[in-house]
Amino acid sequence: AEQYGKAFEIFNKIIKIQPDNAEAHYNRGVALYNLNMKGDIEYAKKVGGLGFMHAMNSGLFSKMAKDSFKKVISLRPDYPEAHYMLGITYNEIWQPSHSEEQYKILLNINKGLADKLKEKIDLTNESFSLLEDETTVNDEQ
Repeated sequence: AEQYGKAFEIFNKIIKIQPDNAEAHYNRGVALYNLNMKGDIEYAKKVGGLGFMHAMNSGLFSKMAKDSFKKVISLRPDYPEAHYMLGITYNEIWQPSHSEEQYKILLNINKGLADKLKEKIDLTNESFSLLEDETTVNDEQ
């Protein structure tokens, strides 16, 4: 997982030199997404321990990843992987309408990635429904 922290730092440096580099923004977003999803204890210690863990737990990395993918799309609207990762990020932070929007865009760009995103959206919606059902049962008891 430490590689995600290092990748994040490298792509930040590239972006400072080449602010319109869509690939660098995309890879920065992927690194941030993975930092958020997998955590990185060694990187956390290196960059400040609890501050890093707070950023991870507060969703800061998800927001930063989302912003990176949006920047890619502003530079290259037809970049299918950026739409896919933006949809995945929205899905992970429980913003299904935004995730569905990316799915609809992907249908016109890359049907394979659109189908893959739709599977994840459906799985999340199913999980959310199960949680709601469980909460309703617990509330009734």
